[in-house]
Amino acid sequence: MKQEQIAAQLYTLREFLKTEEDIYNTLKKVSEIGFRAVQISGMAKIDTCKLKNMLDELSLTVCATHTPFERLKNEIESVIEEHKILGCYHIVIPSAPNKFRSFEGALEFAKECNEIGKKLKEKNILLSYHNHSFELKRYDSKTWLEILIENSDPEVLMFEIDTYWVQFAGASPEKWIRKLKGRIPLVHLKDMGMLEDFKQGMFEVGFGNLDWDGIIEACNESGVQWYIIEQDICQKSPFESLKLSLDFLTKNYVK
Repeated sequence: MKQEQIAAQLYTLREFLKTEEDIYNTLKKVSEIGFRAVQISGMAKIDTCKLKNMLDELSLTVCATHTPFERLKNEIESVIEEHKILGCYHIVIPSAPNKFRSFEGALEFAKECNEIGKKLKEKNILLSYHNHSFELKRYDSKTWLEILIENSDPEVLMFEIDTYWVQFAGASPEKWIRKLKGRIPLVHLKDMGMLEDFKQGMFEVGFGNLDWDGIIEACNESGVQWYIIEQDICQKSPFESLKLSLDFLTKNYVK
């Protein structure tokens, strides 16, 4: 990977993104930490042009956004216009609504994603889907995620595999990344380890127990374009956690 391919998922910093002033100050800190790209999520409502000006001032690129499914269904033209202003060409559905969380629901969701993805591709924007753990529940011999993959158009629906949630569900992040070769432009990097109470917890990349040599090798082989650091829950300051993850990746994998 290259340094400029590493991004910060702003959901990590959602508690610091509640006003326009917060947004600017947080983006400034992210830039000072060493990031050159961000994924937008968890941010208070802000005029898109104002946000673009902030990003430009701080030399930050928007690699992708997390955009709710309902917005894509009901406000797709506005969403497209916002992404054109931001110069962003990846939209990720952060999770499937509850009504789709069944075998039949996966089929219907695939159909909906095909329709949305086709409209976005016509505007040179790629749609992706981000997993948590429920997508690895099995329905007979296939997981929900496999049903979605097999029934969606590989030209219009990509995937953003989340390493923590795949491992949390008892599966292998490396295998899933390789399974989606050619359909995985984005990946969420977060580590899993054991907390003081012997429960699983989220850790900075390189500070838990995931096999990062294997994960990064799988990413390199599968065509990942953006390596996005996310940590939903931090034991330290979220800014410190992002920096620790960035430093680990930079030291060990940036070429």
